[in-house]
Amino acid sequence: MKIVFATTRVPFPPNRGDRIRNHYILRHLAREHELHLVSLADPGDPGRARHELEGQLASVSLVEQRRMAVAGRVARAMFDGSSLVAATFANRRLAEAAANAAGANTDLLWVSNGALYPALSGVPADSRVVDLVDADSEKWRELGEHHRGPVAAIYRREAPLTRALETYAVGDTDRHIVVSRAEAESLAAHADTPLATTIVANGIDLEAFPRAAIADEPRIIFTGVLDYPPNVDAVLYFASEILPLVRRRVPATRFVAAGSSPTAAIQRAARRFDFEVCGDVPDIRPYLASARLSVAPMRLGRGTQNKVLEAMASGVAVVGTSRALEGLGSDAPNVAAAADGAEDFADRCVELLSDTQLATGRAEQAHRFVAEYHTWEASYAAIDAMLDQLRARPPIQTTLSAGAR
Repeated sequence: MKIVFATTRVPFPPNRGDRIRNHYILRHLAREHELHLVSLADPGDPGRARHELEGQLASVSLVEQRRMAVAGRVARAMFDGSSLVAATFANRRLAEAAANAAGANTDLLWVSNGALYPALSGVPADSRVVDLVDADSEKWRELGEHHRGPVAAIYRREAPLTRALETYAVGDTDRHIVVSRAEAESLAAHADTPLATTIVANGIDLEAFPRAAIADEPRIIFTGVLDYPPNVDAVLYFASEILPLVRRRVPATRFVAAGSSPTAAIQRAARRFDFEVCGDVPDIRPYLASARLSVAPMRLGRGTQNKVLEAMASGVAVVGTSRALEGLGSDAPNVAAAADGAEDFADRCVELLSDTQLATGRAEQAHRFVAEYHTWEASYAAIDAMLDQLRARPPIQTTLSAGAR
């Protein structure tokens, strides 16, 4: 098949959620199909990304997001009542690049974000797929409820507009994809008719994240993009409400927040609550290998957390909220410690910090779980089945990858 694959961020290096997902999906599709990538690009995106991608794909078109142009589109959207996120992505040059890549004969247009789809809906293709990943409308709603002030108003404004974008994208495409059963159920709850949902769980590259021995030192790690609002909230929540409870019982406990782009709020919290912040980390694996325990105290955000999969693959025990673990499916309580209150979360951390045998056993269970159910190969099977359906045009049905069970 000739596939035009559109993204909002260059899918290399695979160092954050959307880049990781798109990187591995692209790599799989390119094995058997003619892949043409069109992507928005930040001014600072390295030339290495283009070089790496051009070696794998039929063509690569990277369209720089010009800050003044984005600001103008967002200002107009604020004035006319349309989505600010969709305005950010509504780059005319990207639509032109996608149309040029498609030409007169393209089998499939794959759009990796629901808010990007309206900008590319006119690109000619025999079939269309949109990877919503998460129900972003719910994310904006939750952020609006959680925050205060002007930023909360913006989040609340964006929630129904994003819901409308999701409805449009789902209705205008042949298939839509989400990352977990929970996200599929969220979309279905707001739909007037049954949906043709394909669930493609996030996977883990076991070769990239080899299992290490359990660390002896009582070190706890949080990994992720440290200016992403759900991650910021998680770090601040853990540092202020959970970490003090843990240190009362395990005084030597060290906490490290490692990833990229830490906010000023996280830096202030690090000084106040005595933890380490490692920003712009080029390789997260050494940090995981040095940790006894990985935490995912998510109160906001949706979908399958890559931070959880990476820790499990690396042989690190995990404690997370039920929200952080929901993407793992029904077996999550057997492979990671779930806790939703600060005291319960601290208790689970203390248990694993204090009992090496327990931590080792939980880490072994987690590693076996992701090796069986959350490799990318399991997710590729769902993608291949969906493409077969599009070729044959069978009756609408839902396809689940093994990792989404």
